[in-house]
Amino acid sequence: MYDYEFGDKKMDEKVYSSEIECGIKSAVENFETMLREQVERNQRMRAEREEKDSAKKTGNPSSNSNRDKVIIGTAAGDGIGPIIMTEAEKVLKAVLRDRLTSGSLVLKPIEGFTLENRLAAGKTVPDSVMAAMSECDVLLKGPTTTPNAAMNTANIESANVYLRKSFDYLPMSDQLQFQKKESTGHSSVRTQKANMH
Repeated sequence: MYDYEFGDKKMDEKVYSSEIECGIKSAVENFETMLREQVERNQRMRAEREEKDSAKKTGNPSSNSNRDKVIIGTAAGDGIGPIIMTEAEKVLKAVLRDRLTSGSLVLKPIEGFTLENRLAAGKTVPDSVMAAMSECDVLLKGPTTTPNAAMNTANIESANVYLRKSFDYLPMSDQLQFQKKESTGHSSVRTQKANMH
């Protein structure tokens, strides 16, 4: 029989093994719950996608897909966010020039997504900002600070987590590489590496 020491606490081998087994069982149950939630989410997203595809083929678009333009919302966020977003918008305007000119795509800056505004509202995402984001088909979000007690501010939820849950999406941070097409002189964008987080 061995003793295991954890700080001031000693456990014999039997108690230790029992706690490990309980921990493993709990982890397996939690992991199963998460996997089942993701399977259900994937099935729901697949059904929605198939419904939209079917509506396009039959010429009967659903109520949420009857727009003649795509709206890309840009929310700069905090810190260096506004600097990053300014440069990102320049890239989007260059790459998407034709669609922006035709009006089939619109860039919509979303104001008020700063740390100061979020703290003043006492919300991870202020209501006016959330309403503006909800009107977009695509959301390009800059970095946001998650306030906590160590900053002597209100402790509110991470904006990334909140938006992920609100819009039911899995974020992907892509490293993009631009390649010039010699034959046409136009630039294209391809995904070089995707980091899931």
